[in-house]
Amino acid sequence: MLGEAVKGIGAGAVAGLVFNQFAPQYSTIASTGAGYLGGGFIGLVSSLFVNGGFGQLTGLLRGGTTNGTVNGGMGV
Repeated sequence: MLGEAVKGIGAGAVAGLVFNQFAPQYSTIASTGAGYLGGGFIGLVSSLFVNGGFGQLTGLLRGGTTNGTVNGGMGV
């Protein structure tokens, strides 16, 4: 079980790094998918936990977060 977690974390880190170079908007999806491919369900969960927790997945499903600014305008 520990080996699957390590494989998932490693695969997720490498995929996130590679995708961040040419398609950063897909690095979250790539790291999560690579964690699953590397270590199965345990690899997926451990990759999510190490690379930002489960908030990363909920942010992905929500479409990201905003801080109240529109088109680069300053908020008060």
